[in-house]
Amino acid sequence: MEKGFNKSEFMAYLEHTFNGFDNSFLRDLVENVIAYGLKWEKVSKDQFCYWVSDMLPEVEFGEVAMFMDDNCLTENGQKEKYKAIKNRR
Repeated sequence: MEKGFNKSEFMAYLEHTFNGFDNSFLRDLVENVIAYGLKWEKVSKDQFCYWVSDMLPEVEFGEVAMFMDDNCLTENGQKEKYKAIKNRR
C-alpha cells in the first residue's frame, strides 16, 4: 500500500481485465502514471482516481477507487468505489 493506494492489486486487476497487459512497456507506463499521480495529483480527495482514470483509456473512476483507502475519497468517491466493487463480482 502506497499513500493510500494498493498499486500491486490495481496492477493485478488491470492484467486480469485488459488484454495485452503482459507487455512490459505498457506495465512500466502504467506504473509511471501511478507514481507520478501519487506524487503530484493527490492533493485533494478523489483527485488521484480522477487523474488516473483520465490518463488510462477505458479505466473508470470507480475501478481506480476500488484500490484507494476510503479516507482518501469523498463520500461520493466511496459510493463509486463500492458500486464498482459490487459490479466486479
